[in-house]
Amino acid sequence: MSPYHQLNASDLGDVLARIPLAHAMQICDAHYTPDGLHLAAPAAPNLNHIGIAFGGAIECLGTLAGWGLLWLTLDDPALRLVIQHAETSFHIPLNGELHAVAHRPEQATWERFARQLKRHGRARLDITAYIGDTAHPEGASFHGRYAVARHVSC
Repeated sequence: MSPYHQLNASDLGDVLARIPLAHAMQICDAHYTPDGLHLAAPAAPNLNHIGIAFGGAIECLGTLAGWGLLWLTLDDPALRLVIQHAETSFHIPLNGELHAVAHRPEQATWERFARQLKRHGRARLDITAYIGDTAHPEGASFHGRYAVARHVSC
């Protein structure tokens, strides 16, 4: 679980392309830094019947940004990552290209998570992401709790 990992945003793009909903949303851009993960998706496939971003697309983009941040940071194929709880607040209607930025938790929180994962083979971590468009970069906020467990094969 080193902060210096081998995976990159291109690897994440390959994984997201195999998730049907992410594929349908046409998530097209991923930028990963030690501070967080940025995902983008075009407006057209993510608009609802009144021409604003569909709430489900906004929540999905936030979920995938948090999951992707964790997946890239952990860089361990033996770990299974799932969303355990999610809550999204919609602050303003969005109608442009969607952007999600998931922020890496504070170092002390991350270290506590890593210790628990190493000691027990499972842990939970809360991640926050902001979803918006060009005019409103924080048009929605997403808070997700991700559960991570070491996969044991039979």
